[in-house]
Amino acid sequence: MGNEITWLCPFNYPQKLSFEIDYEIMLSFLELYTNLMKFINFKLFKDIGLAYPPPIENIDEPFFGFSSLDIRALQEQINNKSHSDSNVFNKF
Repeated sequence: MGNEITWLCPFNYPQKLSFEIDYEIMLSFLELYTNLMKFINFKLFKDIGLAYPPPIENIDEPFFGFSSLDIRALQEQINNKSHSDSNVFNKF
C-alpha cells in the first residue's frame, strides 16, 4: 500500500536487577503516587460535577457526554476567571 512500517522487536535477554537499589522504597513511592493520582482524579471529576470512577455506560461517549460547546463554555469561564484574578493582583 506504500506505507513504511517500522517493526520493533523486544530484547531477548532478561534485565539484571541491581541489589544496590532499595525496591521497597520504590514500591512505597509507587503506591503513594497511585493513590495520589486517584485522589486528584476524584477531586477534578467532582469539581466539574462528574461521577468518579466514570460509569461504564459513558465510556463510548467523548468527554463523558459533554458536547464541544459545553467544553468551550467551561474553558471560557476558566479563562475569564484567570483574567479577573490577574487583574486583582495587578491593582496592588
